Amino acid sequence: MKVGPLKDESKIGSFLRSKRHLFERWSGKRIVMPRRWLGSQEYARCFSGRWHQVYDRVTVKRKTPSRYGRRVADFDRMLEPTFPDFGVLELEKGYVVGSHGWIVSKEGYWLPEHSWHGGDLSQMKIPRHSYRVIKLKGVCLSLASDWASSIYGHFLLHGLSRLDLFTKAGFALSDVDFFYCGFPDEHSRRMLLGLGIPAEKWILTAKDVAVQADVVLAASFPGTRWNYPKWGVEFLRQAFTTTNIGPDLRLYIPRNTTRRILNEGALLHTLNDHGFEIFDPPQHDEPLSYFARAEVVVGPTGSGLANLVFCRPGTRVLELIPSDQVSALQYTVAEAGGLEYGYLIGESTSVRSVPTSGRSPYDFCVDEEEFRYALVHTISREHNGNNELSSSAATH
Repeated sequence: MKVGPLKDESKIGSFLRSKRHLFERWSGKRIVMPRRWLGSQEYARCFSGRWHQVYDRVTVKRKTPSRYGRRVADFDRMLEPTFPDFGVLELEKGYVVGSHGWIVSKEGYWLPEHSWHGGDLSQMKIPRHSYRVIKLKGVCLSLASDWASSIYGHFLLHGLSRLDLFTKAGFALSDVDFFYCGFPDEHSRRMLLGLGIPAEKWILTAKDVAVQADVVLAASFPGTRWNYPKWGVEFLRQAFTTTNIGPDLRLYIPRNTTRRILNEGALLHTLNDHGFEIFDPPQHDEPLSYFARAEVVVGPTGSGLANLVFCRPGTRVLELIPSDQVSALQYTVAEAGGLEYGYLIGESTSVRSVPTSGRSPYDFCVDEEEFRYALVHTISREHNGNNELSSSAATH
């Protein structure tokens, strides 16, 4: 079977023909995303769904991050004080819709708690186009999540970690006939295989297609938007055991697409003086082992820093954040993993005119003097985090 995103109907049709003994034919049915929605547990109480509780609601306590530079990230505004209940919803004749894997019930309710949006739909633009329905005979587990088929960070943090809920709810991979999933690159494909998910059971996400299975298993979204849970880090560390044999590493994770650091060359001179290696994860066959050996990780906001989940507790982190996209995600990943986190905000070249939850397209610059100060203090920070800089000292 060819592995890769199914981006048009000709590829989808070819894939279906090769698996005709498992599928019903194209149903001829089309659905649109419903405007009405329910919480997953409420749906289970009102209809035929079954909710499998895994983790109970819990209050979150976090250590204040070390701030460097003049700008302050208002992380508190982005983060909810509690994590909700997490579990798996079992739906008869449910739908998994589009590349984001949105869950829709046979009664016509959208169940947004399985998506990045959660219970806050204020920034959600519900698509108006229809989706062609594929019917599946059997049980389908969705590992899809918003942007997971195209962005590694979402694939890792919000797609794969759903398997923790699936297994702790009492299910086994052998219970599943189909895995609805997407992946952004070859490394991600190998990760799916490494988890024991056979490629012949993959149903690859497609933008304009929905699948309807006899039974859909839908795990909760791992965390809440920019807020990542401790159980997600623990699962990924256990699922991808890596060796940390060898000398400790100091890693700089570059970014080569949007939101690049325009004066990165000047920063690299400082990093080189302090023994850092420029490490671009997609260029390595086994990138996770490098993070397991890291004592310090520095890099701009982006998917490369999602690999912080594989760092050992006590690893020191300096995130370089563009002012037009201040996100708390990597802060919460670092906190969940027991890492020592600090940040420095750089000036973006422009600002989006309309507030949005989407990604900024703008590059940014990092103040070089502030960076040198932040780097030196990040390197010298104690592993136990007891010598966190005061607010006045952290602002240089």
